[in-house]
Amino acid sequence: MKTLILTLGCLLCGHLLYSQLETPPMPRLAYCVKTKSLKRADLKNTFPFNKTTKIQLVSFKPDYESMPMKNGSIDTTTFIETKTLKRKEEDRLINILYNYNFDPKVNKDSIVLETMVCYEPRNAVIFKNKQNEIISYLEICFQCLQHRKPSDLRTGDFCQDKYSLLKTYFGQMGIKFGITELE
Repeated sequence: MKTLILTLGCLLCGHLLYSQLETPPMPRLAYCVKTKSLKRADLKNTFPFNKTTKIQLVSFKPDYESMPMKNGSIDTTTFIETKTLKRKEEDRLINILYNYNFDPKVNKDSIVLETMVCYEPRNAVIFKNKQNEIISYLEICFQCLQHRKPSDLRTGDFCQDKYSLLKTYFGQMGIKFGITELE
């Protein structure tokens, strides 16, 4: 009987002590929330919008983990589909790129991003100046949930839902390759 009481006492003390310990925050997937309401007019003084006269959505066959290149430049002759955006369509794209971010209420140290070990981009957002030259781009691999961009192109956080929002947007704009067709 003494042994039973002693064992129960030890278990109770251990449980009380363990329940008092602070547990680390559980990892959370990096879901997006709308945190801003920026439009193109709000970004007119920031690169690339201060030099952009045309924004295009494009698709292409992957060329060894990047957009097709020729002599150090993006090879636009290999684009499969190109959609030049109108102003309202640009605002929808900007809404996704800049206004959806990590939830500010979530501790950034607890955020977990889902990515794949692959990278075969098939889509991009292209920014062109008045001479019709590419001045910046956002290369996207929807299948691998990854992207690449020059360091001077600033966007909002690439939280988990941003890839699905962009993929849906590309599809709504008529881009099929890389969205519903892969070959």
